[in-house]
Amino acid sequence: MSDDEDKILEEFLQQRGHTEEEVAKITKRLAARDAESMRESIFDSIAGGTFNLDDIIKQALEDE
Repeated sequence: MSDDEDKILEEFLQQRGHTEEEVAKITKRLAARDAESMRESIFDSIAGGTFNLDDIIKQALEDE
């Protein structure tokens, strides 16, 4: 999420009566869900042949 999207979400949650602590918990959970969805999408793309895992492996090993 971008900073603008984060602010919109925070404002939305605050308008619904959530405290800053609750907003932090909700956004943390949303970030975890987003990461999980991204990971699932990547594996689906690898299985479908539309994601080049070899490039990621090469880049990761070059970073060492």
